[in-house]
Amino acid sequence: MPFTTDQFFGVFASYNRAFVVVAVALWLACIGTIAFVLRDPVRRSRTPSLFLGVLWLWNAVAYAKSISRT
Repeated sequence: MPFTTDQFFGVFASYNRAFVVVAVALWLACIGTIAFVLRDPVRRSRTPSLFLGVLWLWNAVAYAKSISRT
């Protein structure tokens, strides 16, 4: 493996310390997205896909920043 176990878990610890407020905001956004879609599932069916795409982009950026800090 190209990294130690401590380095691997250090990335997650760094992420959690740096982005704890954002993580809570994303949980709230997720709940809001679900509520939004449940009101009219047929017309709003693309919303979860859009939210998931934004979430994946956020995770990629945040993970890259976490790696560069360790």
